[in-house]
Amino acid sequence: MQKLKIGCLQPIKRQLASVPARVWSIYFVIYLTTGTLLQGTASLHQIAKFARDWQVLTIYGCYLIPLSILVRNRIWYEQYAYSLVAIAPLELIGYSMQTSVAFPNNIFDVIFGIRNFTLAFALLAAWIPYCGNMFVLRLDRIVLGVLQRWKKSSAINVRQPLQL
Repeated sequence: MQKLKIGCLQPIKRQLASVPARVWSIYFVIYLTTGTLLQGTASLHQIAKFARDWQVLTIYGCYLIPLSILVRNRIWYEQYAYSLVAIAPLELIGYSMQTSVAFPNNIFDVIFGIRNFTLAFALLAAWIPYCGNMFVLRLDRIVLGVLQRWKKSSAINVRQPLQL
């Protein structure tokens, strides 16, 4: 029975391990920067925030990045659906345990009503993996192009003078 439980996680482990370190680095920079900016500006947009700043690392770094990688090769609506299924319980637990805090009379409360805040926020947050994947894909193409140009330029014989 124990082997079966561990064995069913092998495809997930393989998929996460197949992603190059360069791409993981881009995910970490993008997601942690975004999470930190959103947490830091929470008092300005007055929608919601984490109760503790370190939650940016655990949620964005340890939860959303692996989730994004696991759904990144799927079509957009599958990415959204899987993300919604993964994020909705997290949102429910976070707001019920008050580890996530909604500001009173925020825009979601005004539009959807106070009883629908968590649902509306989960529906919005489920876009994070899809949008993050699109941004990381574009940024990775840029980084890869720069690395390839750098590799080609470093292959030039150093004894030849540079031509301008």
